[in-house]
Amino acid sequence: MNITSNNTSNANIDFNPSQFQIQDSNGVLTKPMIMSEMPDNLSSASLAPGGKLTGNLLFEAPQGDPGLKLVYQANLLRASETVTVTLP
Repeated sequence: MNITSNNTSNANIDFNPSQFQIQDSNGVLTKPMIMSEMPDNLSSASLAPGGKLTGNLLFEAPQGDPGLKLVYQANLLRASETVTVTLP
């Protein structure tokens, strides 16, 4: 999956691949797989205000699942700071 994140805030935002998960239609959350030979891996970084970060993450999910969602947890200590995107 190719992911682009834009920092629209006024402060730096730290990104880490472990903040992303895939949720299947049964509600199972799966963390990204680490694959060093994959091109353009999304890596840990700090993103300045107005900055943009693009990279690839590899997830394993049920084939043909119509209910996949990408879940981003901005703060690993606060579940309330989560963004969920339904995938086409």
